[in-house]
Amino acid sequence: EIDYIVTTQITTFYGLNNIVLHAPLVTWINMIPALFGVSTWLFRLIPIIFSLLTIIFTFLIAKKVYSKKAALFSIAIMAFSFYHILASLQIGDEGAILAFFYTFAFYSYLRHEEGNKVFYWLTGISAGLAMLAKESSLMLLGILTLYIFSKEKKMFTMHNIRNTFLKILPIAIIAFLFFSIYLVLSYLNPVNVTDNVKETI
Repeated sequence: EIDYIVTTQITTFYGLNNIVLHAPLVTWINMIPALFGVSTWLFRLIPIIFSLLTIIFTFLIAKKVYSKKAALFSIAIMAFSFYHILASLQIGDEGAILAFFYTFAFYSYLRHEEGNKVFYWLTGISAGLAMLAKESSLMLLGILTLYIFSKEKKMFTMHNIRNTFLKILPIAIIAFLFFSIYLVLSYLNPVNVTDNVKETI
């Protein structure tokens, strides 16, 4: 986890470097506490904030889909789950940040289903920021697609397939527009990211 902190103290190409070979959003976020110096508690504050926000949106999702009782049960499980505790304590790591963007994206889509169009675009933005934090967040679009697809009782029909595609397409476009920032920076990056990287067998 210390590698993410190191990236805030070295010269990078807009967050890209040969220490953390991931999309740059986590490095950008960590540069905020780095403005106040290299302090352990400041860097630990970032994942704690994102973890608390994740619990809030988990509660809101469960309450909306099920009930308040189910929501309380859900956040109790999350609050004491090993990975959530670990992610909330790891300095600079992307775990807590990704969990927040995943839950916020899903919550936003639920709000969109109620008729609030703003949350439709927030779903795409959140998915894009998740991908800008870690490339594997592409799976979030897959999860949203499965959710939309499974909403209809008659799932395996051309009508449902077409509707699912049309609903997820704008979200995917927004997400990839955000992710394209990383692709463009990677293309323009003058540094060979393999320089000084230890080879392992």
